[in-house]
Amino acid sequence: GAFSFVVFELAPDDDPYPVFKLFNARDDRASRVGLDTYRQFAVDPELMDLVAGGESQEVEFKAHAVVPSREGKDRGGPHDVGTVVRAVAAMLNSATGGTILVGVEDDGAICGVEGEYALADRGRRSWDGWQLHLANILRTRLEAPNAFLHYDIERRRAGEHDVCLLRVRPSDEPVYVDKRLYVRTFNQTLEMVGPDLVSYVARRFPAPAG
Repeated sequence: GAFSFVVFELAPDDDPYPVFKLFNARDDRASRVGLDTYRQFAVDPELMDLVAGGESQEVEFKAHAVVPSREGKDRGGPHDVGTVVRAVAAMLNSATGGTILVGVEDDGAICGVEGEYALADRGRRSWDGWQLHLANILRTRLEAPNAFLHYDIERRRAGEHDVCLLRVRPSDEPVYVDKRLYVRTFNQTLEMVGPDLVSYVARRFPAPAG
């Protein structure tokens, strides 16, 4: 039989994982072997596993966190991180929690967060300043006592890029953002309203007996 070859040329700092994932079926045996081999040589196997698995009920990708807000100001400062705040709240309100990767495109391409350092903190222009900015806004915007006890902000490296890994554990009580409740459903962040909101809160956060 005849063979066809497709050649992709990547720059030294390009991440080959999205290309590999695009052209290999997840349930194919050869793909599984290739993935296992890749993990053995990956600098951060956990990060690569999360990227390769794609978005799901417990994994969400965000290309950016800190971006200029449309109005020029935001409740947490001059820059908007609203989509990440809502994503964290949705994971907190879910029964299982999950992981949010900031600096990863929807298709798994890694873009990093280092381009946002100057927006987050003009003085530092570093991961430390960016992380502190994000942590402060999450603490301010998440409407629940001690919500910060249920998530961790981690710095991960992928090639030349910094990726933020937000590890979120389920909250013991509802967490609101601007008096709205968000929930992670399949691979979407949804706002609960009306009867659905009342029913979900009653099931997910039942009142203590007695």
